[in-house]
Amino acid sequence: MFRFARVLSVLLVVVGTTSLMACASVVPVHHVTTSDDVYRLDTGDIVEVRVFGQPDLSGEYIVDTAGAFRLPLGEDYKVRGITAKDVHALIVERLKGPFLKSPGVLVQVKEHRPFFIYGEVRNPGKYEYLPGMTARAAIAVAGGHTYRAKERFVYLHRQGSAKKQKVNLDDPIRPGDTLDIPERYF
Repeated sequence: MFRFARVLSVLLVVVGTTSLMACASVVPVHHVTTSDDVYRLDTGDIVEVRVFGQPDLSGEYIVDTAGAFRLPLGEDYKVRGITAKDVHALIVERLKGPFLKSPGVLVQVKEHRPFFIYGEVRNPGKYEYLPGMTARAAIAVAGGHTYRAKERFVYLHRQGSAKKQKVNLDDPIRPGDTLDIPERYF
């Protein structure tokens, strides 16, 4: 119930912020495009694995700092940079034969790793990522802009990239991203 209320309050803030921001002019900035919109796993993600008929092998697993998780049979599954579909194929391949004849496996991302936001927001920090989030929604989750914030764009540091880029508030963010909300000078 708490999670539903939290999501509802974030959506209400985003709708209100969007309505107010529609009156402001937009500065042309880079739009974040992704060549691969398929979600790739990394440290901090929680993966749910269900092996049908095998409750001892089923559960939720956190991807560790090495980019792996371990099923109860003791074998590590290196999953950093691959999709849930790839993890499914990997688990089926390893379970087939020595353990099960024809394993029925379900793999899904239960919880995404967090995103980070700092700079001119009321509550900088680490926040839970929700699918479909934009930079504007992330600012709303962090309590909104401070009175000193530049409200037309943000700087985005994408996990795994060495550079920071200037992006539009309506551009999507990903789990693991870090947003820097700049200060205005006048």
